[in-house]
Amino acid sequence: PHQTPRQHGTPSSAPRRPARPIIKLQAKPRVGAALTTEQPTRPTAPYVYEEGLEMAEIRGATFTHKLFHTRSFAWLWAVVRVWLGWQWLTAGWGKLFNPAWMETGAALRGYFTNALGGTAINYDWYRAFLNFLLEGGHYTWFAKLVVIGEVLVGLGLILGAFTGIAAFFGAFMNMAFMLAGTTSSNPVLFTVAILIMAAWKVAGWYGLDRWLLAEVGTPWQPGRTIARWLGRDTEAEAH
Repeated sequence: PHQTPRQHGTPSSAPRRPARPIIKLQAKPRVGAALTTEQPTRPTAPYVYEEGLEMAEIRGATFTHKLFHTRSFAWLWAVVRVWLGWQWLTAGWGKLFNPAWMETGAALRGYFTNALGGTAINYDWYRAFLNFLLEGGHYTWFAKLVVIGEVLVGLGLILGAFTGIAAFFGAFMNMAFMLAGTTSSNPVLFTVAILIMAAWKVAGWYGLDRWLLAEVGTPWQPGRTIARWLGRDTEAEAH
């Protein structure tokens, strides 16, 4: 009778087990994770294992972490945000008592007319948006919105109150001006606002955010006061 050839170190009665092929799985990697096709036998730092794939956990630079996520440079962000806030506050304060902005909206109407009359607007959808505001007479209330927005952004940044939100709306207005063809100081102010947004957790440490973030919190992590109103335990959620 036919017999299975004996393998080295394997009894003849045991059937030969085929080698298990390495299968490359199509798994969605985490951000900043590198994948390999080898299946590890045990986890070893600094790797994170998920669904049988070896995923390298890429750590950020120590300086970047200290700059954006710790209080080591909170003093620097305080200087930067106060400077940016002053730019917005002075720009809005000059318009606040100007009837061309707060009553008739004639100043914004002239701005829209000049922007639409030139060739600096590159996007047709934005040109159509400005034309809609101009022809519909919406510049009267929109001018007030611009002025109030500039003042509130300036106050929020100077006082360090909801600093990340204030920087976001400041960057949003900078982008709106740039889309309309106005360069001026907008690129610089926009860049500084983005950096403050990246450091939102510590940019307002020397300001009201030291208490606002602790008491009010964020939409994904309510602060102490909001948690009490909602009847939620913040310490349990943190763990």
